Amino acid sequence: MSVRPVTKNRKGGAGLEFALVLPVLLLLILPIIDFTWFFLNMQHVQEAAWSGARAGARIKLDDDPVAVAEAMAKASLEASMPAYAASATCTATIDGDILRLKVRVPYDSLAGFVKMPTDLYVNYRMRLEDP
Repeated sequence: MSVRPVTKNRKGGAGLEFALVLPVLLLLILPIIDFTWFFLNMQHVQEAAWSGARAGARIKLDDDPVAVAEAMAKASLEASMPAYAASATCTATIDGDILRLKVRVPYDSLAGFVKMPTDLYVNYRMRLEDP
């Protein structure tokens, strides 16, 4: 009886290793992508709320700062998140000398591996300025 050397028959070894390692790699990488996508979109919503509140706070009270804040926040969302901007809600109110702007954007995660909020919500306050 002759014994064949083990080193000669290595066909498909790399493919088998890849097939075994790929699910583990995906379980590590996809949640990272989900978190990155969430934080990127949250940053866009925060920037839109800040720019809207800033625009509304710097305008004269005669020119309706509420409408200016809402329009600027919506425009910023359309520039940075065009897919989500249509369903976003921007609500501004004036309480004394404070402009409050609430921006809410419906959110869907990319991979769905990590439970994420269904809405991105930012509440921004800024004191009205005398231009």
